[in-house]
Amino acid sequence: MNQRQRILDYLESGKTLTRINSWEELGILEAPARIHELKAAGHDIRTKTVEVTNRYGETVRIAEWSMAEKPNVAPLKTRDTETLFNIGKAIVSMYHQG
Repeated sequence: MNQRQRILDYLESGKTLTRINSWEELGILEAPARIHELKAAGHDIRTKTVEVTNRYGETVRIAEWSMAEKPNVAPLKTRDTETLFNIGKAIVSMYHQG
């Protein structure tokens, strides 16, 4: 399994990822580069800025990544699919007649 897949699996499990826990949890040091590649490949990964305290007691801001929530939409029933198909056929035949 490559680093991108590890990150994707981690995020899809509902967890959030930062540069800090990417090293601790996944053994990935360059998480920002992998996140960039995943976004470029079309994955809907959200980025927000969070504040953490570093080892010197300073407050710093870092990126935190998560997967965008998928809409809770019920799948189409077979009957709905047939209805949509028939509507589509009717529309196509109207254009060919006119």
